[in-house]
Amino acid sequence: MNKDKEKATGDIMSLNIKDARALYVKHGKEFYADAQHLFDFFKKSKCNEGLANDNYLHALGLTELMFGNIQRSLKMLAGSGADSFIETLSNTFKTMLTRIRSNFGKAQIIVAGPNKPVGLSVLEDEYKDVLEVISAQPKKAEIGHFIVGDSLIVREEEPHKVLSESDPADIIRATVYLNNPVRAKTIEEHFDSIWNFLKTR
Repeated sequence: MNKDKEKATGDIMSLNIKDARALYVKHGKEFYADAQHLFDFFKKSKCNEGLANDNYLHALGLTELMFGNIQRSLKMLAGSGADSFIETLSNTFKTMLTRIRSNFGKAQIIVAGPNKPVGLSVLEDEYKDVLEVISAQPKKAEIGHFIVGDSLIVREEEPHKVLSESDPADIIRATVYLNNPVRAKTIEEHFDSIWNFLKTR
């Protein structure tokens, strides 16, 4: 095992967000090589239990797993740092949007910040028939972000402050449900209420 991978697996607590992203770019496919088997198991067994997501590295791996399996619907409430997060998963994210397009679906993203991130604006232009992005500054300093896919797959974060590259990777805590339509429906309804409010401002 090389030094980068030793650092990622043996000293995860010392990583910051910048380090975690760099490690995922280099070794993400290796770290999460068996993740699809996990998704298939949850789907086949109809297991609705949640998986712990304890740091930024986990967030990237589990979100890429979600993006890789979403077929027709994405609803996402993201932070102002959504550009860098999605850019790290760019290929999988774009493939998902193409798949959603072929299934006549829709991807909707709310960015909790004053401005729409540049990268997402570019993607919105490229996938204008599929992707719609809204930005809005929340009243609370800390909110919980989330992702819902296909009314089935959920990633639900604990509230946290606006992130910087130097923040510790374990500031990110979330629960991921790979097969929970009940939880997905609740989060989707919450998303839709925010979306509809913002669209009528």
